[in-house]
Amino acid sequence: MPYRQAKSQFWTISYIDASGKQVRRASGTTDYAEAKALEQKLRAEGFEARKKAGGVSASFQRVLLEYVTKKGPLDPTTKSRCKLLLAHFRDKALPDITRQDVIDYAEKRLTTVSQSTVNREMTILSAAIAEFNRRHGCDIPNPASKMKKREPEGRVRWITKAEARYLIACASPQVADFITLGLMTGMRNGEMMELTWDRVDRQRGIILLEAQHTKTERRRTIPIHEKAEEALARCRTRWPRSPYVFGGYGSFKKGFAGACARAGITNFHIHDLRHTFASWLVMAGVNLYEVKDLLGHSSIELTQRYAHLAPENLRRAVGTLSV
Repeated sequence: MPYRQAKSQFWTISYIDASGKQVRRASGTTDYAEAKALEQKLRAEGFEARKKAGGVSASFQRVLLEYVTKKGPLDPTTKSRCKLLLAHFRDKALPDITRQDVIDYAEKRLTTVSQSTVNREMTILSAAIAEFNRRHGCDIPNPASKMKKREPEGRVRWITKAEARYLIACASPQVADFITLGLMTGMRNGEMMELTWDRVDRQRGIILLEAQHTKTERRRTIPIHEKAEEALARCRTRWPRSPYVFGGYGSFKKGFAGACARAGITNFHIHDLRHTFASWLVMAGVNLYEVKDLLGHSSIELTQRYAHLAPENLRRAVGTLSV
């Protein structure tokens, strides 16, 4: 974007020319809109010249690759979303992807996944295009910009402590420890399956999750409950040579589903262990902001879905009023 240098009456513009060189120069105008239009024109001309000369490829595959490379190690969910986007847009060049193409993709995905999932995919697509434009000094229209739509309030499914004890009793030993850790830490499925021992500080009683290990890319510290510590100790004995807490297993989904079936617990998924953790905390009177930090939510709005589980807190608040 144009900017004004000290002691200059003209806006300065920046673009990459046909040779691939970064150019910063005065626009020759004091009008911001004119300077911006000139900058966009020169960026587009430079991009087209480099494209014709073979200096830059705007294939979607390259666009996504550059974004992924810059972002660094990806969690399994983000990898899966990138693969889906690549499979759909692979054969297109970036300038040829229209708003309707993106709408068609989103509508197709909505037949099998939630709006929140589609929103996450739109975020990746938009960010990849924006990063390509920034890196190459061009202004290719971003058809995924502002494509996120309002999400319905998230599902909350939790079980009682009695049900949890029975579920653990119906599970195999390794799945039982997986369930216990989920209930006692609120960690996501991927966070548990990829948890390594170097991030488990049993002496201090904490689990450390760095930004690259979490869905929200936010660092989080989780206290280890005594039940979680017992489960961790069993995992250490069960897989003594593995760097992973759960021995490098890919998934416990089948074992978890089998335990639920034997326990007679229906409509309960692995992610609901996290809901149960949060629900138990809220019903015990724990402040929503503390629950937010334990879950690693990016905003308090996400945690508010559990507020209805502690109506006595609202009654207590109202009870402090007087006239």
